[in-house]
Amino acid sequence: MVEVVKINDDFSWIKVENLTDSDRNELQSNYQIPKRFLRYVSDVHERARFDTDEDSNATLVIFDVVVSQHFDGMDNTEPVAFLITPDTFISFTRPKSSFINHSIKELIDHHLTKKKPIRPFFLLTRLLFQLSLEYFDILDDVNVARTDIQVHLMNQKSHKAITQLMNLETSLVFLLTSLTSNHELLNDMERTMTLSQEEHQALDNVLIEAKQGQEMAQMASDIIDRVSNAYSNLLDSNLNNTMKFLTVYSIILMIPPIVFGFYGQNVPIPWQHSPLAWILTIVVSAILIGILVRYFHKNNLL
Repeated sequence: MVEVVKINDDFSWIKVENLTDSDRNELQSNYQIPKRFLRYVSDVHERARFDTDEDSNATLVIFDVVVSQHFDGMDNTEPVAFLITPDTFISFTRPKSSFINHSIKELIDHHLTKKKPIRPFFLLTRLLFQLSLEYFDILDDVNVARTDIQVHLMNQKSHKAITQLMNLETSLVFLLTSLTSNHELLNDMERTMTLSQEEHQALDNVLIEAKQGQEMAQMASDIIDRVSNAYSNLLDSNLNNTMKFLTVYSIILMIPPIVFGFYGQNVPIPWQHSPLAWILTIVVSAILIGILVRYFHKNNLL
């Protein structure tokens, strides 16, 4: 669906929701949007990118945005496209990212209320600044989830908690990838575009927030990776100690059956007919067990 919102005589906002084939034809015929731009915005898996078209004087920005208010797994970000020309601002959203239209409207209303001039590029940078801040809440949720898992591991070490940490780390990779892609496209914009001092400052502000989010995500990823490895090694060590304990005691418990077994053989053994022979077997077993225990203890096997 294509909706045109006229901001003033020199500027219009074109709101595109759930782009269809008819929408593509309309945008291409009325606004001369390049076909490759429309291919990019149609791809739900398109990575963050920055592209320009000299013929139409259009700039395309695809930005990974947070589409959930709270961290809930891997599907927390989605690419959203913005296309600007000297007199238009076009937003392409899907159901999960439709909230962005409300943010755009708020920014426009704020500037109109303050009677401040508003241009497509300035609107874009203000919007990207807000969208970059959204990552901080998600990263805070990740740190809270990681802390909860750590507390659980301190009280009760389990492979389930380790698995939760690994899933958290996997999910964080997606966030970190989105933040890195966003930061790269912002750098491309700064290097490629000819900007005024005011526009350059506005873009710098977005870059700072994107870089900070990237660093926070990288730090969280490193912490989770180290915590996961530490507790995984600890669980493996505990398992090894348990197996060593069971092996040692299995060897020790084999001694009495071996000693007692001699008296079941048809081989003459001293004092085998004595009524106190059973005491002798116990004493011999105890001595051999004592020797083994001393040996294992001396070699840190027990």
